[in-house]
Amino acid sequence: MIKCKYVHAFLALSLTLSFALSGCSEVEQSSTDEMNPAQHAPMQEGVEFDFWEQIVSVHESLPEFILQLRGEGDDFTELSIVNSSTGAVVYQDYFNIEDMWGIRKDVFAVELIDMDFDGYQDIQIFTGYGGNWKNDYIYIMWSADEASFVGDIYGLSSLGLPTFDVEQRLVHSIQRASAADHWFYAHQYINGELVTIEEISDNCVWDHWLDDSAKEQIKILEPLYETDSTFMHFTKKQLDENTMELVIVEEKYVLFTDQVEAAEYSSDSEMGLLLAGYEKYRD
Repeated sequence: MIKCKYVHAFLALSLTLSFALSGCSEVEQSSTDEMNPAQHAPMQEGVEFDFWEQIVSVHESLPEFILQLRGEGDDFTELSIVNSSTGAVVYQDYFNIEDMWGIRKDVFAVELIDMDFDGYQDIQIFTGYGGNWKNDYIYIMWSADEASFVGDIYGLSSLGLPTFDVEQRLVHSIQRASAADHWFYAHQYINGELVTIEEISDNCVWDHWLDDSAKEQIKILEPLYETDSTFMHFTKKQLDENTMELVIVEEKYVLFTDQVEAAEYSSDSEMGLLLAGYEKYRD
């Protein structure tokens, strides 16, 4: 039997590549020449380091800053940013491992990326793996208006695997509910806020949702349908600038047989309405 996850792997890869080709190659990041080797080397058994630092260059018009991490055991639990010219602490944060998470010493990584496309570098810190598909990051933004670091003011840490498209000035992210249920998002900065402007989803209509009656109806409507066929539900939403809400601009069901697209149905067709009635079992 064809499993939805195999069909989805191809579809998700196609969508992900389309996002990547739209401009992720333009993302700027810091050179690794100035990074402490401890950032890249796995933590050795029985060896602990409690302090780490890296020079951070936000903009050529600004002095260099020093990102400092401190913590005992397996995690850093304190973060500071120091003005290299004056020695003054300009940003500070603490991490309570019991309530949130620390910064794992064995896997963490620091990148400088202009994440809000204002010409100034911001700081992204990979802190560890969130489980299943999501990674955890700390975001520290530079505010030109305040001439200071201001933290994650756009809520980037709530996004799944965000990437930053400098050319199109978009932030892309992904959300996964299962091996065959994904949502792909495009976000844009509008009036100082990060707004979702597009959502593309592809979801499997699972075989066990369909009873015998539904399968018989499907066979009548679509002669190409076989017991090992898979239906995928595709939906595309875009931002309505008048209501500032996402509205459906495209929706369809696609039949895959032997992992090849065999037929397509609109959401308001007889087949589409039939399948939609069984998608209620998704929740």
